[in-house]
Amino acid sequence: MKAVAALALQGGRREAVLAVATLLVLAAGTVLSALALRWPRLDLVATAVASAGAAGWLLSNGPLEGPTLVMVLPGNGITTGDLLAVPAVVLIALMLRSHRRDGAGTGRT
Repeated sequence: MKAVAALALQGGRREAVLAVATLLVLAAGTVLSALALRWPRLDLVATAVASAGAAGWLLSNGPLEGPTLVMVLPGNGITTGDLLAVPAVVLIALMLRSHRRDGAGTGRT
């Protein structure tokens, strides 16, 4: 949160608000995805929210990225901020796998 406050003070209020908003969508999607593993009726909504949150976070986390952990290309790499999307992506993959295994495409057993 210190990074968000510092960014807002530097005149990047819009970027800070966007980053926090996408982080909240990412968190909501992750929670919904975890709940959908138990209650399959939530799987479509959970997949949509988690996917939107993960994609939004990866696109808007620039101000809050943190240090680069792995350099992919010169000037580009995987940062600590990028790792926040990993739980949502894993849960999305689990839901899609469960959805595909059901065969009917409903996600319900």
